[in-house]
Amino acid sequence: MFRPCDGPGPDAASLMDLGAAMATEETLTRARDDSRIPAGYTYLAHLLAHDLTFDKMQGMPGATMPVEMLENARTPYVDLESVYGSGPEGCDKALYESDGVRLKLGAVKGTTGAICNDLPRRSDGLAIIGDERNDENLTTAQTLVAFLQFHNKVADFLDSSSPGGKVKFAEVRTCVIQHLQSIVLHDLLWRLVPDGTYQDVMSYGRKIFCPNGLREGERPALPIEFALAAFRLGHSMVRSSYRWNDAKQNVPLDRLFELTGRNSSTGFKALAEEWIIDWYNF
Repeated sequence: MFRPCDGPGPDAASLMDLGAAMATEETLTRARDDSRIPAGYTYLAHLLAHDLTFDKMQGMPGATMPVEMLENARTPYVDLESVYGSGPEGCDKALYESDGVRLKLGAVKGTTGAICNDLPRRSDGLAIIGDERNDENLTTAQTLVAFLQFHNKVADFLDSSSPGGKVKFAEVRTCVIQHLQSIVLHDLLWRLVPDGTYQDVMSYGRKIFCPNGLREGERPALPIEFALAAFRLGHSMVRSSYRWNDAKQNVPLDRLFELTGRNSSTGFKALAEEWIIDWYNF
């Protein structure tokens, strides 16, 4: 995005000085490690940030390409596109069971496939998912597992209440997305956004982003500066350790990065039963 003559960025020492200048007594201690926002919302927000900024564009274009021509081919909506990919009929059909409706889950190590609380994985441990970023730490991975499980439960419910007994994938996806959008609008944003701002937008609508809606043929898009820089939602909410479950009471953050196929340096292949998240702690 920048011409070579724009010069180099700040050096590491300057960035360290900036961080030190921003530090306060509270941020230097654990005095504010527990906020009023439950810990699980950090990773719900993280997964949503991945969904909003998801793009499968292969490689970056040449340096001479005008910025105006850079366009994310994916939608900037909360529609779980990073989870569903192109759907069971497209190039992402490996994400789906043979019925073309339900999403695959992975068996937990040592349980003979009876407990499916992991992401589906290849033999080398890499997750078979729509967006590889959702396996960059165990909490985000387990959040995604919850979405996969919920999708399949919705499919079971709609199957049982359908006259023909065979629900279509599009029906299940629509139901799941609408539930998620309701959670985001009425619960997550209510916790993250200052109350005056939240009530104003809910009462009077948007004033900045497409305040008058979209013109015919126009579709919204997220600027790359927003998607990859300004919108780092959830990163400042991460805690240094978590009470994971009854067996794992004080798990440091870096350990959660080791328990993934994407970032592990110890040959992670599948999740062990003692590392299934207890959402009551989050």
